[in-house]
Amino acid sequence: DRARKKREAEQRNKIYAALKPKEEEYKSTELELSTLLTRQDELEKMLCDSKIYENSKIISDLLKEFSEVKDETEKYIEKLSVLELEISNLKTNNK
Repeated sequence: DRARKKREAEQRNKIYAALKPKEEEYKSTELELSTLLTRQDELEKMLCDSKIYENSKIISDLLKEFSEVKDETEKYIEKLSVLELEISNLKTNNK
């Protein structure tokens, strides 16, 4: 009985050790994504302003940044999906 409890405790510790960094990475990725989405929203609003189109340099810079932010946003969304799957698999496989 004591040996079984020890094995179970070791297994719980192993699961925790594997899950903790993934969950921390998930949280930080979520924060980064939130920041990117906020910036993307700001850029969209700026691009909707007709006054901005009077200056080709500004519009060019905004479109470039919007494209970069959109690409980064997609990468972070994909990263979150991968992390969700990894966390789910760790929890499922270690029950």
